[in-house]
Amino acid sequence: MPASKQQTIIFILLQLLCGGSALAAWSASDELGDLYFGEALFYAFQEDYFSAITRLDIELAQHYELDQPGLDSLAQHRTEAEFDVGDLELHYRMHQRAGRAIERVLNAKSVPQQVRNAAAYRLARIYYEKGSYINTIHALDLIRDDAEKPLKRQADMLRAQAHMTQRNFDQAIKLLQPIRNAEEVLGYASYNLGIAYLHAELLDKGISQLDQVGQLAGNKGEIVALRDKANLTLGNRLLEEGQPEMARPYLERVRLDGPFSNKALLWAGWADAALNNYENALVPWTVLHERDASDAAVQEALLAVPYAYTQLEVYSQAALLYGQAVNAFDKEIERLDSSISSILNGKLKQTLLQGAEESNTEFIENLRRMKDAPETRYLLQLMASHDFQESVKNFRDIERLRLNSNRWLNNIIAYQDLIEVRKRYYKPLLPSIEREYKTLDSLMKSVLLRRDAVARRRVNAQRARNIQAFATQNELAVKRRLDRLQYRMSRLKPQAGLKQAKARAGRLQGVLSWQMEADYDQRLQTSYQHLKELDEVIKKLQAQHQVVTTMKREAYQSFEGYLVPFQRMSTQLRSLRDRAKAGLQQQARYLEKVAVRELDRRRKKLAEYRVKARFALAESYDRATKKRAEEAEEILRQQQSIQEIRVEDGDTKTDSQSSDTVVP
Repeated sequence: MPASKQQTIIFILLQLLCGGSALAAWSASDELGDLYFGEALFYAFQEDYFSAITRLDIELAQHYELDQPGLDSLAQHRTEAEFDVGDLELHYRMHQRAGRAIERVLNAKSVPQQVRNAAAYRLARIYYEKGSYINTIHALDLIRDDAEKPLKRQADMLRAQAHMTQRNFDQAIKLLQPIRNAEEVLGYASYNLGIAYLHAELLDKGISQLDQVGQLAGNKGEIVALRDKANLTLGNRLLEEGQPEMARPYLERVRLDGPFSNKALLWAGWADAALNNYENALVPWTVLHERDASDAAVQEALLAVPYAYTQLEVYSQAALLYGQAVNAFDKEIERLDSSISSILNGKLKQTLLQGAEESNTEFIENLRRMKDAPETRYLLQLMASHDFQESVKNFRDIERLRLNSNRWLNNIIAYQDLIEVRKRYYKPLLPSIEREYKTLDSLMKSVLLRRDAVARRRVNAQRARNIQAFATQNELAVKRRLDRLQYRMSRLKPQAGLKQAKARAGRLQGVLSWQMEADYDQRLQTSYQHLKELDEVIKKLQAQHQVVTTMKREAYQSFEGYLVPFQRMSTQLRSLRDRAKAGLQQQARYLEKVAVRELDRRRKKLAEYRVKARFALAESYDRATKKRAEEAEEILRQQQSIQEIRVEDGDTKTDSQSSDTVVP
């Protein structure tokens, strides 16, 4: 199986394991050409953005340092990788670095327009989350009109939200109307359109739009929560407009087990109370009265229920419930005092650092199952605030960074020990290996020189057609003997038989020359074949020589040159660890301050409720006592009337008996 196909299959498996979502312009249909890029995506899909960023940063840094980066396997993913760095930093709440990374993508000339559009949208998101709404609109203006429809609708949604923050509701309405039924922003665009209508004083359109959102079909968590929020918002606005009859049906749509149920029950009761129908108001208020007293709506219901009984002139029941409310407020204030004291003693910091290696999502899920301790009692309610939750995530990320720096420092120490072991092993062996290597290297160079010399001789012989260059040793020996014989005969004086001897020697020279000339082409071809075979052998030797050279170099590199980089990295990591530790303390103090301020605000509010409840309790007792006295007086008056009637009846009967008596 080809390597590229194997990598693609591995990436698809990673996609299946990680849920199949993609970052930036990457999709599962794309071919993965770099496994290290795929590893970074794997961690990103696990929401471990820190690991993903570090791996992608390292891969990009190595890619930039290459002499020929175009030959690197990351080259085909370079644009996506640079864009994903900014996207991952955005997910990791590193807005400044994310903005710079995305701006580099936007300024690059070779980036496809599709990626540039996505980069502009993410840059706009960064500005929006930082509260820079004007820059948000400027970034969205960089998106071309030919952008894909899903991205275009999300951009219009973000643009409308930016206009709403600037109270430009008319422009927001123009942007939201065409996309209110779009699948990508289904529900959210409709809800924001309804809010824009209400703020633009278009009450009828706002009611109609929010009414549609309050009846959205679907069982997804987001749709159900949005449906409840729309109904609650609509009911609250109608109450503010003095239309409690219209508000009641919308408040009844809110689920009794949803996150908005407490407020819906409270406001439904106030809608009935506004109509002076306190008996009906007691129905939702009584349900709310039995819920957790730490919720603000429940605390208000503790006063609302006896208030309804007061309006119904059931003063004794009202006094009893006011007394229960005072006790509940006392207990809640005591719990708040305990929580504030626990937070000030550092217990909140310890709780937030539990399971520091877990993801923030897992920590929030585990927080629901934590025991009811003072420091955790109100933590989930506090984390309902976006700012507090983001601060908690930052706090845990700083702790994870501190742990990572400690782990990396320990790894450096382990690497130093490993390199020291290598050094002790290789150092005694390297001198003898070096001597043998030099000898073999000299022989290798000598062989190469001899081969080059033979090749040059063959080329020269071929150019000059030198037949003697390819003669055998025997032929050369015969040629030398004939040359000497002819030389000696040339020195002799003329004599009998000399002429015949010279002629015979000439014929032998001719035979020898003819034989070498006849075999020249075959011998030339054979020389080429032999040289080719020699080159193959030399090539193998060179490969082995290269392996030996590489092994020798790697042997030295395995323990040399690490001291300075390790010292530099250790210094940087210690500095990072100290900064993380200081940042951890600073963030802990901030979280404690915010938590204590919020809990103290609740405590003051409960103290006010307690004072009101006590006054109402005393007033209810007075009214109940007065009512009992009036009832007793009324009963006494009725009894006296009955006795008077009986006395009158007795006198009448006596008179009648007297009149009927016959006097003798």
